[in-house]
Formats: sequence, structure tokens, C-alpha cells
Amino acid sequence: MESFLRQDYTDAELIILNDQEGVKYKFEHPRVRVINSDTRYPTLGDKCNAWMDMVPDDTLVAPWPDDDLQLPWALSTILKYMQEGWDHLEFNGYWFMNGMRVTFKRGSNAGVHPFTKDAWKVAGQDAQINSGSDQVFRERLKRLGKGTFHQQRLEKDEAYFIYRWGTGYYHLSGLGKKPDSWNIIQRQSDRKVPPGIYEITPRWEKDYLAMTKQERLCKVFPSLRVEDEPTWISWNAFRQVSHELNFEERRYISDQLYRLYPTQRRFHAKPFKEMFDHLPENPRVIELGCYDGALAKSMLSNGIGMWTGYDFPAPISNGILKDERYKPIKLGKWFHEVEKLPEADAFVSSHTLEHLTPDQCLRTLEKIAHIPYVLIELPLECMSDRQIPWKNYQGTHVLPWGLGEFKKVMTGYGYKQFYENKPTGSLGWEKA
Repeated sequence: MESFLRQDYTDAELIILNDQEGVKYKFEHPRVRVINSDTRYPTLGDKCNAWMDMVPDDTLVAPWPDDDLQLPWALSTILKYMQEGWDHLEFNGYWFMNGMRVTFKRGSNAGVHPFTKDAWKVAGQDAQINSGSDQVFRERLKRLGKGTFHQQRLEKDEAYFIYRWGTGYYHLSGLGKKPDSWNIIQRQSDRKVPPGIYEITPRWEKDYLAMTKQERLCKVFPSLRVEDEPTWISWNAFRQVSHELNFEERRYISDQLYRLYPTQRRFHAKPFKEMFDHLPENPRVIELGCYDGALAKSMLSNGIGMWTGYDFPAPISNGILKDERYKPIKLGKWFHEVEKLPEADAFVSSHTLEHLTPDQCLRTLEKIAHIPYVLIELPLECMSDRQIPWKNYQGTHVLPWGLGEFKKVMTGYGYKQFYENKPTGSLGWEKA
């Protein structure tokens, strides 16, 4: 139910057919029809045929298994690929969830492929069996002829079906061809749901969308799904794939690390105050890595005009600083992809740039290269010729540059250095 209500395509109706004896479900919604049958259907195939009889002719049908999940773009993806004249569309690519582990799989799942009602009629409806009725129906559709059946490969960003096992309920497929499988499911349902009238409350127990997006990160940070602290082996693995991570994957890691390590702010106030003394009065500031506003709070007493902070994680929305001059912004894309930055006299960043890849760091510096002053605190990798920079460092530092390399980059963008505090890694730059 929740999967259907989350769909980005809304011109659709969900039909729920319940045949558990003594149990009635209720749910009021203009796009949802709940039908309670007084008698149990003999087989799953009979039940599928019953609800298909309720579907209007000339309708595209998308099966919606009650023990699996569909991601929000399921219906729009089906409409994108279902062309006129096709009767049946089979997708190659889906998500498999066993317990809490989600992995992307190649292949298809017979029970969720869309088809037209006309194709269902021509194919002779569903077979009157339990396990495997969907597969029999699919094979019948294939025999309709070439031109009515199409296979479409889906990549991870389009795959919409989550096939679930390990949910705590009997899975009909898991019972194989047992003749009594339908009755086994019935007895299980009777124990779980006693007779009565129930109001349906749609919800997802977990953020399944995020789980699919972060599937490959399980291999890098297996402990991010539990409360254990990541090991340096995981940190090294992160550094090896950091250049491949998209924004959502990187933000997911940040969110999990903030959960494990709640205090992420780090800066030395004295060097920053000394650098701010070099700036004109009431400077307008942009900060990357603002977290909860601690650095801004420390500096606003120096006569700051406006301070705009950018960061990944949630703490920026409930930070320690409440000041009309301070505006925190949670990034929805990489900082260098932000369309328009506010006018600023200084760019500030503390313990942030070292978490960027070289390409991301260059794009960030290019993005702010028009700003007159750059004030940063930056721990750098002194041995950047290592095969794996920052090897065995327990953190997400990935920037492989040494101090000399960074200074060359800044000079290349037209800056000259006016301040340096080597113990803290504090550097001040102004336009030459």
C-alpha cells in the first residue's frame, strides 16, 4: 500500500483482494479499492483471475505482490518502456532483500511484469494452481508471438522491484510445489491476524529507497548498518572507491558517521580570528562544512555581515547558533554544482576539503575563485606518493595532496598567501 501511494505517477488504481476468512480490511482513498471476499479462493491462480475480472478492458496491469516492495518510479518506468502494440513487458534487473541485506540482481521476477488485460484473455487467464501460476502465465504470453513480448534491461537507478525474503512470514515461493502450500499460508495468516475488522495504515518500516541506493556501500562499510565502529580496513576500502561515489552515496556515509560520531566540528578559533582581522569590516562569508554553526558562532562577534553555511548532514538544521546573520543550507547536490552562491567577501572551510577527491576539490576551488579571501584549516597528506593516500588513517580523508601541491593550486587560481599556522594547518589567501 505504501509503495503505491509513493508512486510519482498517480493516474492509477490499486485493487486489494482479501480472502482471509473472518478478516475485513478498510481503507478510504480515491485511488485504492479494497475488496473483502467472504470465501477463500481454491488457488492463487483463481484469486488472480478474480481480481482480473474487476479490471476494466483496455487496461495496463501491473501486479503488486503484497509481500514485496515497489520503489516510487515503478509505474512511470513501466509507462516509459511499454510501447503501443506490446502486450507484455519483462524487466531484467531487480533488487533482492534477504533480512536486512539488499543486493542488485540480474534476471527477472515473473510475478511483477506488466501486461494488458487483452493479453491476459488471449493467454487463457492464470493457471488454477498455487506456486508458479505467474510463471505459467508468462510462458503463455511469450507464445503469443514475437512483437507482443518485449524484454527491457534496467540498471540500478531504474530498477524498481524489491523481492523480499526473511520477512517473518511464510513466502509462497519458498514452499515450492507442495500441494498444501495454500493451506499452509492460510494457517499462518490465521495465527498472525485473528478475525476482526482492521483499518489499513500504510507505512514503510525502513527507508528501503536508501537501502537500495547504498547497496554497494555494504561492501565498503559493512558496519554502517549496525552500531559497531568501522575499522581501518573499511576506511581504506572507502578511499579506494571514493572517486566512484555519487552525491547520495557520499551523503549517506556522512549521515551514518554523524550517527556514530555526533561531534564532527573541528577548528582552532585563534588562527581564524587572526585571519579575520585581515579582512575588511563586516565581511560576507560562505562556509563549506558548517555542521552546527560552531565556527560561525565563534566568529560572528568579530563584526561579520552575513554568514551562509553549507554542509551534508542534518545537524545544520538544529545547530547551536540562532542568529539572523547566519543561514545554514543543507546540500542537495555537490557544493560545486550549486547554481548560484550568495555574494561573499570570504570563503571559509575547516577540516572539510581533505574529505574531497582531487577533482571535487578543484571544482570547489574553481567555484569560489571569484571570492577575494579564502580562509581554511586543512590537514594534508604529507606523503602523497603513497599507493593509497591516508592509508590506515581512521577517517574519510581522501585528498592526496601535500602542502606544496595545494599552494600551487591556489596560486593558479590567482591567490597569494597572507597567513599560515603550520601546527593547525590554517591558511589565509587573498586575491593577488
